[in-house]
Amino acid sequence: MQLSGHAFAPRSSQRCEAFFHLEQNEVGSQQWVLALEGQRFCYPLQDVEFSAPVGNMPIRLQLPDGRMFITQRTSELDKWLKSQQRWTLKLDWLERHWIAWLSSGILCLVLLVSGYHYALPWVGSKTAQALPERWSLLIGDQVLDTLDHIYQPSQLSMDQQNAIRSRVAGYLEKLPVMPFSIEIEFRSSPGESNAFALPGGKMVILDDLVAMMENPRQLDAIIMHELGHIYHRHMLTRLVQSSIISVAVAVMTGEASGVIDNMAGVGVFLLANQQSRRNEQQADAFARQAMMRLFDDHQALAKAFERLKQQPGLELPQWLSTHPDIEQRIRDAQISP
Repeated sequence: MQLSGHAFAPRSSQRCEAFFHLEQNEVGSQQWVLALEGQRFCYPLQDVEFSAPVGNMPIRLQLPDGRMFITQRTSELDKWLKSQQRWTLKLDWLERHWIAWLSSGILCLVLLVSGYHYALPWVGSKTAQALPERWSLLIGDQVLDTLDHIYQPSQLSMDQQNAIRSRVAGYLEKLPVMPFSIEIEFRSSPGESNAFALPGGKMVILDDLVAMMENPRQLDAIIMHELGHIYHRHMLTRLVQSSIISVAVAVMTGEASGVIDNMAGVGVFLLANQQSRRNEQQADAFARQAMMRLFDDHQALAKAFERLKQQPGLELPQWLSTHPDIEQRIRDAQISP
């Protein structure tokens, strides 16, 4: 068997035409011979490394003295290598059979989706529970410092703020034990009626939310919802999950250009929404149970959602919203836990 191709000297990109063939040596065993520019180089049979075949790509032969020989695939070479069991042709078989590629792609997709829906929540939850409390507190403080560049100081009187804090402190004695001490912060953002939990037990309530609620019990229902996020460590869990997704996307893309980052950001956002909606539903369930335990009635939660529904703003389609459909939340809030 004689192969024609090009040879490269060690650590050189200069190539020259060459021939590679098998022959008998003086002791009667086979050896490889590289012939180029009137010279012959002999190599023991087992010392020549062949690259795995992939489609019509050339075969690369790594020689023990550092030289490299590149040749095109031939049926004769394939037959010889297979007889010598130098490689199994599995990758080559996959490349030549589109059904195998399709099956492999579907399998990878199933594993990816399963990992996202089952492994990622489990890993995120376990990691969030294992993180030291001081880390959670530090993250919450840093997030609040960032928000203070966006939101304004609260215009509520100290009496109003302390009354809300006092009510919540009384409620906490009757609710499941929280993983962190609860700290309620008040801020103002004209036109925004919202409340949200931060890692480490902090909760931010905006002035317009307080003004929007018809009575303290409706506000308390929203606070119970945010306590549900704190109880289940949703914010910290989502932070861990988004970090895992971001690292995974970076590994899969293999680059960090602005275009890739933007595309990855949109993809990560859409993937994370489904998990976020599940968290909201879990927090709603906690709020219903808490209202039943505190007041033997949970209808204030539905009323609070109805009030939030009335606030002006851009309606996002459900697949793009991080919260479940508001109409569905109102219906769920009316159902006894």
